[in-house]
This record gives sequence, structure tokens and C-alpha cells, in this order.
Amino acid sequence: MPILHEFLRIFKPTLRRITVLNYSNKKIHSGVIMPSSNIEIKAKLCQEGGLEQAEKIAADLSKTGEIHLHLNQKDTFFTVPNGRMKLRQENDRNVLITYFRSDTAGPKQSTYSIAPVVEVDKMLETLSRALGVKGVVEKDRKVYLIEYEKQPKLTARIHLDAVKNLGDYFEIEVVLPDDSDDAMAQQGQDFTNELLKKFNIKEDHLIQGAYLDCLDK
Repeated sequence: MPILHEFLRIFKPTLRRITVLNYSNKKIHSGVIMPSSNIEIKAKLCQEGGLEQAEKIAADLSKTGEIHLHLNQKDTFFTVPNGRMKLRQENDRNVLITYFRSDTAGPKQSTYSIAPVVEVDKMLETLSRALGVKGVVEKDRKVYLIEYEKQPKLTARIHLDAVKNLGDYFEIEVVLPDDSDDAMAQQGQDFTNELLKKFNIKEDHLIQGAYLDCLDK
């Protein structure tokens, strides 16, 4: 019971009201906690110089022609009965993320919620004691934004990740608007597949789960 009280004390302001931010720190939603969705895919960059090559392609496809964000991330995963939960420590912000997605190699839809964390050390201690730590993933991430010419509502976040003890990886996240229907989700899938071709990502380079799953193998 003391652990639950400590969790509620730290997390109560977030439970009252939550602001979900995108990578440009612009407000997407403020109010009650609402899940968001995206279409995502991960792949191993196997070829020598693959990360540098992917950076060049991303810059060419980006509207600005340059990197959007450079992030140092530490994700602590907790043991939960459904989906995944991680506490992300990232540059000047800390967030708690829960998400649900199928562990398949191709493009898949992920539903997630993000909550800002103020007292990160106490939150980490509380969740570790209450749930148990499943593992930790540390990475250097470069983020590029690419707009979809066929559907202005869709933007892809390209993540180029150097993952500690794992190697170089490539990730696409196509963010779906809150009012998305099946047709919009399909367009997100199409956009993802088009980007895979532009980045020359082969099917056997795709991975099914999270980075944590790869570290566990």
C-alpha cells in the first residue's frame, strides 16, 4: 500500500490533466488521457555505413533538408500484464509511455499514451518496486520528419538509432490523426511501405518486437 500511495502522490497531477507532445514540442492534445495511434516498423541496418546512408536519404526526403532532433534516450521497461510500459528519460524531458501493438515484422498499428513525469527518480523507484524492471534500452536517436504528398494529414517520423549493445536501427512512425478511419490507417500503411522502398529496407531486415526483445535474445 505505501508503494501505491507514493505512485499516486507523484503521478496525481498527470492523472488530472495530461498534455501529449509531439517531437516539435507542439501541443497535440490537452485534457483527459486519450490514446493515440501510429503505423510503425523497425529494421536492422545491416550494411556497412547504413546509418550514414539512411541519414542522407532522410535529409533529401525531409522538407527542411536537415535533422529535426538529436536525442539521447534511456528507456526503462516495466513488467506489466498487457502491452508495454516504459519510463523514458530523454534530453530535457521525462515521460511515461504505455503502448500496445502486435509483434509482427511488417507495418503495424500501435496505440499509445504518453504522460509527462516531473519527479523522474521517485517515479522510477516507485514503478520498479511495484512492477519490477524488465530491462533497459539506451540509444542515440536522430529524428527526421517526412510529409506524405498523397495525404497532407500524414507525417512520418524517421528514427535513426544507434542502440547500445545492439547496433544501428531504422524506425518509421507514421502518426495517425485522432479522427482517423480505416482508410486513413491504410494510407499510413501505404506511406510506410513507400518509405521502406526509398530507404532500400529489405524484408529480412525487419524486426518483430521492441529493442528490448532483441537484447534479450
